[in-house]
Amino acid sequence: MSQFKAFTKALCALAALVPALGAAQNLMIIRVPSHVWQGLDQNEKGSVGSKYVVDLLPSELVGVIVDAQGVDRSDPGTTGGRWLGAAVGSAAYVDRAFKGSGDYSAKSHLGVALLGALVGSALDRPASQKYHYRYTVKTLSNKIEYLDEHSVEPFRKSLGACVSVPSLDSVPQDMCSETDDTFRKKYVQSGPRRKPIDTVQGGVNKMGVSSDASPVLEDALIKCKFGLNSPVLVERAVCESARGEILK
Repeated sequence: MSQFKAFTKALCALAALVPALGAAQNLMIIRVPSHVWQGLDQNEKGSVGSKYVVDLLPSELVGVIVDAQGVDRSDPGTTGGRWLGAAVGSAAYVDRAFKGSGDYSAKSHLGVALLGALVGSALDRPASQKYHYRYTVKTLSNKIEYLDEHSVEPFRKSLGACVSVPSLDSVPQDMCSETDDTFRKKYVQSGPRRKPIDTVQGGVNKMGVSSDASPVLEDALIKCKFGLNSPVLVERAVCESARGEILK
C-alpha cells in the first residue's frame, strides 16, 4: 500500500512539471558571465529580462588557459617474464631430450619454448600511457588558478581555450571573449521581444509596474527554478505562470 502511495505521489509530481516544461520551451535562455551582467545598468538588465531568461555564470568559474606544462609518466611495461619463461622451457626440454632417449626434435623444442614464454608473460606488466598536465587559467574575475589534469591522451588543451574551473571542461569560446559592448549589441539593441505574459489590471500589472512604464528594472527579475533545472533570472510573472519555484 505504501508503494502505491509513493508511486501515485511520483506521478503527481511529474504531472506538475508538465506545465513548467511547456512554458520553459517558449523561453530563450542565454548564459551571461556575471561580470558582464554587472556592467549593465538597470534599464539594460530590464530590457534583456523582458526578452530572455538569463542564466548567470559566475565569472570565477570560467577562464582562459594562459600556460600549460606536461610530463610524460607513461610506463613501457616489462617483457622479462616471457623471456625467462622461454629460456626455462627451452632448457628443460634440452635437458630431458639428451638425458633420456636422445630423441630431439627442433619443432618440439620450439613449441616448448613458446609455451614457456606464454606462461612467463603472466609475470609481465603491460605498457600504459599516462600524462600529467598543469594548466594556468586566468578566470574572468582576473584570478589565477593552477589546475592539474591526468590523462591518457598525448594532446593537451590549447592555450587560449575557454574552460570551466576547476573541471577544465570546454566552454564556448565566446563566453570568455564576451564584453559589455558585445553583449549590448547582441541582446540589448536587438533580439526578439517576448510577448508579455502578465495581465494588466487597472493600468498596473502583476509586478506593480504601470503598463506605460519603461522596461522592467533589475528589481523585477527574480531567481526562478523550473523543475529540476538550474535557477535562472526571469520576470516574476513568467515564473508564476510556469509554476516555477521562486528562490530568495
